[in-house]
Amino acid sequence: MVQVMQEIDGAIVARDETLLRVPVPVRTRWEYDLDDPLAVKVLLAGRRSEWVEWVFSRDLLADGLIAAAGVGDVQIMPMDHVWVRMELRSPSGYAAIHFNAEHVCEFLQESYDQIRPGAEPIAQGLDSWIGQISI
Repeated sequence: MVQVMQEIDGAIVARDETLLRVPVPVRTRWEYDLDDPLAVKVLLAGRRSEWVEWVFSRDLLADGLIAAAGVGDVQIMPMDHVWVRMELRSPSGYAAIHFNAEHVCEFLQESYDQIRPGAEPIAQGLDSWIGQISI
C-alpha cells in the first residue's frame, strides 16, 4: 500500500552519455510504500503512456541529497542548493535527470513522517534475527 506519492517534474539533461542542448521535461511519480520501507520508487513517464520504474534504497536518496552517492545503476548527487541530479544506467541506455532539490526533500521527509530512518520493521526484524544466530 503506497503511503506517500508525489509527482515531481524533472528535466532530462543527458541521454546515452550525450549532453542535450535543451533539457527535455519529464513527468515522474515518486512513491514510498510501507510494505517495502527501505525503498523508494521513481516512475518516469515514457512514450505511449507507459511508465518506466526504478526502485532504489531510501538511504541512497537521502545520501545523494548531501553528497554524490551510489555506485550501480542509480547515482544521485546534489548540483547546488536548487537541483539534484539522478543518473540512471541500464543495458538499454543512460539518462541524467535534474530535479528540484526542495521537492525531493519534501518527498523524503514525508516518507520519514511515515517511518523514521532506522525504525523500518524489516531492519528491526533483521537485527533480531542476526542477534539470534550469532549466539
